[in-house]
Amino acid sequence: MLVVPARQGWVIYQKLDSLADSDRCDGNNPCATCASIGHDCTYGSEANSRSKNDLILESVLRVEKTLHELRSAIPAGVQLANSPQTNRTNSFSGSSPDLNLRRQSHAIHTPTSQDQRENVNNFENAVLDSMHTSTTESILQWPHFDVFPLLRHDGDSIFYLEQARPPLAVASNPMYPYVDAEDITSMLEAFERNINFWYPSMSQEQLGNLRATLQTGMPSEDTVHSCLCLLTLALGCASQAAEDLRFTAEPDAAEKDRRLRKRKLGDIYFQLALKKLHVAHLQVDSGSTQCLFFTALYFASLVRPLQAWEYLSATATRCMLLLSYPPNTHDDEAEERIRRIFWSCYILESDYMAELSACPPSGIARVESSIPLPSTYHTHPSEIVEEESSLYFLACISMRRLLNRVHQLLYAKDTGAAFDHTRFPRIVAELQRQLDDWREVLPASFSFSIDTEEAATAAGGFLRQRYLTCKGVIYRPYLMWMLSSSYAETRVPPIPDAMQNCKLCLDACLLHALDLRGFPQTVLIDTWICSLSMSGAMLIILAASHVPALKEFIGSRATLVGSHLEKLFRNWREVSFGGDSPSVDRINGLVRESPFTTRIHEKIQPAKAKASRDFRSDVVTVPVEEMMEAILAASVNDDIYDAEGDPSAKALEAKMVELTGMEAALWAVSDTQGNQICLRTHLTQPPHSVLCDYRAHIQCWESGALPVISQATVTTVHPKNGIHLTLEDVKANMIADGNIHFPPTRVVSLESTLSGTVLPLAEARAIADYVRSFPVSEGSRPVAMHLDAARVIDSVVAQGVSLKDYAACFDSMSICLAKGIGAPMGSVIVGSKRFIERCKYYRKMLGGGTRQPGMMAAAALSAFEYTVPQFPAIHALAKRAGSQLEDTGYRLALPAQSNMVVLDLAGMDIPGAAYVQYCADAAVAVFPNGRLVFHHQTSEEAVADLVNALKRLLQAKKDGKALNNETVQGGCS
Repeated sequence: MLVVPARQGWVIYQKLDSLADSDRCDGNNPCATCASIGHDCTYGSEANSRSKNDLILESVLRVEKTLHELRSAIPAGVQLANSPQTNRTNSFSGSSPDLNLRRQSHAIHTPTSQDQRENVNNFENAVLDSMHTSTTESILQWPHFDVFPLLRHDGDSIFYLEQARPPLAVASNPMYPYVDAEDITSMLEAFERNINFWYPSMSQEQLGNLRATLQTGMPSEDTVHSCLCLLTLALGCASQAAEDLRFTAEPDAAEKDRRLRKRKLGDIYFQLALKKLHVAHLQVDSGSTQCLFFTALYFASLVRPLQAWEYLSATATRCMLLLSYPPNTHDDEAEERIRRIFWSCYILESDYMAELSACPPSGIARVESSIPLPSTYHTHPSEIVEEESSLYFLACISMRRLLNRVHQLLYAKDTGAAFDHTRFPRIVAELQRQLDDWREVLPASFSFSIDTEEAATAAGGFLRQRYLTCKGVIYRPYLMWMLSSSYAETRVPPIPDAMQNCKLCLDACLLHALDLRGFPQTVLIDTWICSLSMSGAMLIILAASHVPALKEFIGSRATLVGSHLEKLFRNWREVSFGGDSPSVDRINGLVRESPFTTRIHEKIQPAKAKASRDFRSDVVTVPVEEMMEAILAASVNDDIYDAEGDPSAKALEAKMVELTGMEAALWAVSDTQGNQICLRTHLTQPPHSVLCDYRAHIQCWESGALPVISQATVTTVHPKNGIHLTLEDVKANMIADGNIHFPPTRVVSLESTLSGTVLPLAEARAIADYVRSFPVSEGSRPVAMHLDAARVIDSVVAQGVSLKDYAACFDSMSICLAKGIGAPMGSVIVGSKRFIERCKYYRKMLGGGTRQPGMMAAAALSAFEYTVPQFPAIHALAKRAGSQLEDTGYRLALPAQSNMVVLDLAGMDIPGAAYVQYCADAAVAVFPNGRLVFHHQTSEEAVADLVNALKRLLQAKKDGKALNNETVQGGCS
């Protein structure tokens, strides 16, 4: 992990402090933005009058000072009604939340809503005003969505959806879980590694006290300390369920079960804590305040925003109370703890208000500028981790302050500049400069690029999400202007660079969605906030897609968003927060109803349903949404004429080189073509022969290509063990040079799997060692080892071995992309660079010089990400079905070692035609040879129907019923 040394950290602090001072505007010298665009500087407000704390940390990340001055440029008496926009028709005039919600804004007075005249210059606090117009629900009211009534559902506000939820079920008398000292240590370390990194409010002394208490037994008394013990364990367990999801496409069944057990254990600890939580309301100190805050965090992890809001408000109120009165005892740690909880509440309350704009604020934002930033506090045993945690916390505080400024300046009720094209361009320019300043001073461990490349750390990835959110909101006024009826009337944007800035907004929205990963903080704490933020991004992209001038900025990337988000939220639901979240259900509904997703979904679903009941082969699968979207996003270079080739095809070849450890790779149209290209490249001059299993694909299922294309004789071998070739089989059948009666063996061709049985790695190594040392005549090449690697991923997954180790046994491999992996078509040949260069000639000769292979290559890359993680579950399903059929009375012709079950129909005297007929009656497709192939689209329901159909067949045979004995055709591949 990238780290920031302490000395470097101080440099970062000083740079930020210097940057903030250099941005000060005195009203005489023009600030950077005004100077660059040639405007007279009118920002002349006073700098922050609050004195800084002795520690540099208290001045870090105040980059937003220029925004103080920027706000002063808005005259105190200016209201939106007096702006030049008043007389024009605004197509966003109906974009505010439900007007019935506004009744709350009169009962709760914030500085901005109470009296604009008094507070217009009081801009030292980064306040997010109630009833701002940048929520996702506000966007959904744009008239551009009138043509998509399903997107608006029943019109209920998110608040009412959450309010109508059943209350959290709490056991009347929850039992304490049995855990040992190792379990407790694991939970506390997870808390320290996650919760206390994001919101570093618990000191090492506190953790030590908790650990000592828990190791002597769970406290039964109702005290703040015992409540804090339980809440810490609850958050530790919950964070274990949300860890390491960043690169997990879809956890397998065992992994899901492990995570759910951790989550349920956390829920039990939380219920036990709730039984004691009353004690936190009976004391007023830092410990009881911490209990309230941890309760808010756990409700956030349960995706219950209203309950989280309630406890955040209570915590914030308690913090303001304690910070208002100097302590009468000297306790630096307690004071720092309260300050850190204060800033944590500031971040989270603002996050919630960004989407629930009518919620009454606690008032914490009105006083934030008077509260020192986090200072020295011993939160982690490692100084480096402690330093990183502090920097991360400060970066989050600063970004939240900037986001609040953005919302307030552009979208505040009545005074926001987003609807006034004479005001917002300068404000947007200054806000973007501040955003860039924030990014530039992040330490290396949190750095990120503005693209779809993975960030170096999860913390960096999370901060990139914040950056992109902010950027999208900053540039949204340009997009709103382009979508407005005013622009529609003139067709000429009156704002300089309007189109380019619209593109910046759309790029930020698209990247915000596509860069989302299973960051632990997002999964555990921010799932609700994230779901609404992603909804807003999708809606903005959808609105822009209906404007021809903007549609070109979106391109095919929009088609990638829907399934990407749907898969993420589905996985998070399954392993973390459970299934009861109307807010997350709403975004999933929006994804399903999105026109981008619907077209692909409607096209694929019928075929996918058919494939789920097809046991003939694993080539019957259909491309999933992710693959279709990858096809749309693929490169379309001509792989023959373009000197650089096709980038998507090159990316696939590079991935196969990485996976196998071979020197080079080459795309081929099919596995048959791949095998024949490899064999023809190895075989130079007859007489020559190829040794293989008598059932080998190159012998039985490639239309006699080997003797035709390569003029080679085939030496077929029946393995003595009846399963796979062994070293003894190969030794007994190799043909040496010098016998004029027989063509010498020049290639030994093996298969990674045959009818679901695997070739063991140890056997492949033994054969390779023997073959590579086999004597050949002077001037002849060594005997080559080729692998028909059609289902090599199945083989290595079943054996639990490395693909690189397996590939090292061979000189060439043809890896089918359709079988098992599930791509629409294609194969990849791997070997040495010299070998692959020669293969290119034979690929061209055999018609494999495809023009735009990038689309199929991109689908294959997507398939690797989607299907390969599912292989263990597929194998388990096949083995379970095989066991069920054996229990029914069927015999297996071969052991079920990977994704196939082969029934001994001939040995049981069961006609193939009857077998096919009984399965067809159950709407299940099979070949008459008794081979059943399981794949990533095989459904549990189809397996149950298959087993029941074969039970009926066996019973019919036992009862002496006449069975269909017609001759039926059907092979396998």
